Amino acid sequence: MIDLLIIDLETSRENKLHEIGICSLELETGSIKKEFHAIVKEKGSIIRETDWIFKNSSLKFEDVLKAKYIDDYKPEIQTLFDNAQYITAYNCKFDLELLIKLGFNLPEVFFDPMIVLTDMLMIHNQWGYKYPSMEEAYRFLFPSECAYREKHRALEDALDEAKIIRKTYQLLKQQIGI
Repeated sequence: MIDLLIIDLETSRENKLHEIGICSLELETGSIKKEFHAIVKEKGSIIRETDWIFKNSSLKFEDVLKAKYIDDYKPEIQTLFDNAQYITAYNCKFDLELLIKLGFNLPEVFFDPMIVLTDMLMIHNQWGYKYPSMEEAYRFLFPSECAYREKHRALEDALDEAKIIRKTYQLLKQQIGI
């Protein structure tokens, strides 16, 4: 049984899936393992060369065009989900809702690090505190790596999110004294 799966998705402006990355995290030991990665497309989706993701990451338009459909990977991905105790993502609501829409059955949801870190970082905006970006969270938790930049590639970001989640988990444990 896998402790926790961390998911990261890269999508089009219409929230159509282009890439999925999944890693696992052993909460107590901090062991992080790559579990799955694929560039994909959804049936019936329009792929635009002008989408933000192609201009702001190393993901290539041509790679998505020639990619397999997400449905081709469903059994493999669902097996991962079925063998995990928990699942999460940075901004869980977006990623997990998309996976549910695509027909996946998910394990129990762990905490969303973006939500938890909002109160820890207390980054002000005109409405109060804003949700921290992944870069802001990473730099807060790992100040010696202040040059960190989010890659906007699914597997690489999932691996970085695992580090954020582990560190946040450790801080939460310290706060409640266990």
